[in-house]
Amino acid sequence: MKKTFLQKAKRRLTDTLRKFIKKNYFYKPCGIYYTSREFVNSTRFKGSEYVEVYPELTTSLSVPEELYQALSSFANYDSPSHGKESTLTVKNNYAVLSIPHGRLYTNNIDTVAVITPDNRLVADMSFQYNISRLTQPHENKIFELAYFDKPTYYKGTVFNMLAGGGAVHNYGHWLLDSYSRLHLLKESGWFDKVDWFLVPNYVFDYQRDSLALLGIDASKVIVGYNHLHLQTDNLITCSHPRGMRSILVPDWMPLFYRNTILPLVSSKKEYPRYIYISRRDSRLRTVTNEDEVMDVLRPMGFESFELSKLSFEEKIALFANAEVIVSASGAGLNNLFFAQKGAKLLEVFSESFVHPIYYNIARSIGLDYEFLICKSPKKADNMKKGLTDNITVDIQELKTRLNRLTSKVKAVA
Repeated sequence: MKKTFLQKAKRRLTDTLRKFIKKNYFYKPCGIYYTSREFVNSTRFKGSEYVEVYPELTTSLSVPEELYQALSSFANYDSPSHGKESTLTVKNNYAVLSIPHGRLYTNNIDTVAVITPDNRLVADMSFQYNISRLTQPHENKIFELAYFDKPTYYKGTVFNMLAGGGAVHNYGHWLLDSYSRLHLLKESGWFDKVDWFLVPNYVFDYQRDSLALLGIDASKVIVGYNHLHLQTDNLITCSHPRGMRSILVPDWMPLFYRNTILPLVSSKKEYPRYIYISRRDSRLRTVTNEDEVMDVLRPMGFESFELSKLSFEEKIALFANAEVIVSASGAGLNNLFFAQKGAKLLEVFSESFVHPIYYNIARSIGLDYEFLICKSPKKADNMKKGLTDNITVDIQELKTRLNRLTSKVKAVA
């Protein structure tokens, strides 16, 4: 973790210096194409192509009133009507764009700039992020820079899977925002055209193993964390899987994981039907009274798992076999994509950070969902504080919610 912090600090210092020291200034984009269609329709560059996979797809989520009223305002990115309506809605145009002699710049934190041969940013394929608000294309940090290294050149076709800093080190962002792009690529019909896959990182087993499942060998991987600036004969890129600021999961994403990825996994190991996902292996949102929690769960047949100790395929098999899942809210719950329809989930929140992402996934695949919101000594007023707030579980309330879930299991049996 210390190494990661130092890497980020060094990268941010470098970004600051690049604003004031001029070098290769001509690489700075001179304008913006606000949509891919605008670029393709106006370009004189032979070979530019654009495929709309899911045009103007609307994703909606009706959140139970009790959960909706508890949502952290900073976790509810999509709904300007927060507090008025319990249905969240976002519309995205999911497309794939091919750019001859395309160029890409990233700081591997909060900026990905997709650049055309005539030196313009493609807004709907680029990424610019601010933790507190929706940013506009002209706010992409590439427009603040004066210093540019010469881009590393890759012969052939590169597919861009970069998704900001979250996907570099976080399992959830990898599945939600990076790996899922391969579905859009496959649906475009261009998967077999790709020579190189530009990924946020390639140090974690889940990154290597998930790519290998789809036949992507290490020899075809470019590690984005090691690159700021690259150019290629042909750059293929796609829309952000959840839009520029969305927390909603589009319907195609669970189908990709269940219909494409799950059938590729086979495990001879048997896993328990009742599982508890521990966050002992995390620095964030750990359960402070986990021993008390397990005193309740263990007699009911629950077994505890730390997901960081399991391989990618083992995580999938664990969730695919589970009938009841109990977990504090966290990235490991993205494995719900692989859970069996009708399984039961109890998600435990700190009141400092309540969001509907895993309710969204649970509903999309037909899980029976319960939640438990636990009091915090001091409720966080921003996302950074909320993300770090540990959880002390109300044991009596835990028993009540568990009885509600397990009674449904017995009724089915």
